[in-house]
Amino acid sequence: MAAPMLAGKISHADWLKLGETNQPCGIVDRDLRMSPAPNVIHQRQVRRRMLFLQPFVPEERGELLPSPIDVIVSRSPLRVRQPDIVVILFREDG
Repeated sequence: MAAPMLAGKISHADWLKLGETNQPCGIVDRDLRMSPAPNVIHQRQVRRRMLFLQPFVPEERGELLPSPIDVIVSRSPLRVRQPDIVVILFREDG
């Protein structure tokens, strides 16, 4: 699904209404910024890095996820990024 185009600054509520999209995008100081799809060389490098990192993040300790996944860097001003790889580690105390 393509992300709807929004005019002007967007809020956190506006961002939540966008829904899922495969289009790379981010929000910088409430401005929605669309990016072109990554090229094949970039995707290969991401795959290699994920394969390298996988042994360090076993399933019982966390998750290793490829883009697209939104990461809220700041809510005020709204900043959302889609890094190539996200590492989520579980808390050791449960």
